[in-house]
Amino acid sequence: MVLPLSARTARTSPPSANIDEPRSIGGLFAIPHNNTPGSIAAANLIAPHADTQEARVLAFIESRRELGCTREEIHIGTSIRLASICARVASLIERGCIKESGTRANESGVNAAVLVAIGGVK
Repeated sequence: MVLPLSARTARTSPPSANIDEPRSIGGLFAIPHNNTPGSIAAANLIAPHADTQEARVLAFIESRRELGCTREEIHIGTSIRLASICARVASLIERGCIKESGTRANESGVNAAVLVAIGGVK
């Protein structure tokens, strides 16, 4: 039996994703999203891994000491997807764990913000 085109191309959310509300991490805050069903589903899928990713990102930045690192360097050094790194970096900046400190050319040849740790995890 061949399904009608509409049934074959219909987009559905992953079965584990609750698109009504994103999961929180440790009950503290929700993963950022842009209020579309796909974005909320993606936020729900990453929620179980976000704390671990954030810890890996912070550890990598701390390991670079005063030299710091760019988001692209974190991606290369940790193999975490760049989009996930950007979200984890935003959270770490918001919490006061890291800051942007100047710019330098990254591997793509584009000037990128250099991230440095500014203290312990808050």
